[in-house]
Amino acid sequence: LGVDSEDIAVAEGIESALGLAMATQIPSWSAVSSSNMPNLVLPSHVRRVVIGPDVGDSKEAGMKAAVELKKRIVAEGKKHRRFIEVEIRNPAGTANDWAEWAEMRAR
Repeated sequence: LGVDSEDIAVAEGIESALGLAMATQIPSWSAVSSSNMPNLVLPSHVRRVVIGPDVGDSKEAGMKAAVELKKRIVAEGKKHRRFIEVEIRNPAGTANDWAEWAEMRAR
């Protein structure tokens, strides 16, 4: 969602990706689910990734997936001798995900 960029944001669902794009002003991708998130393949020109996990589930699947993705991106960057800045950014306030954050902001 957005233009091609060296910066990219990643969230679980499409609604969360839209909310994260609103919050960061960075083009966003949806992983569709937390189980897909660690397997995302990013374009080689990406230099900065903001990961927006869903934090409202009791099993913490969203945060675990975000941490896995971050570890993989950092490892791949080292392997290919590229620095990739990776940040995990939780939704602000009491929101459980970035879609909820955007909805609360719209009220």
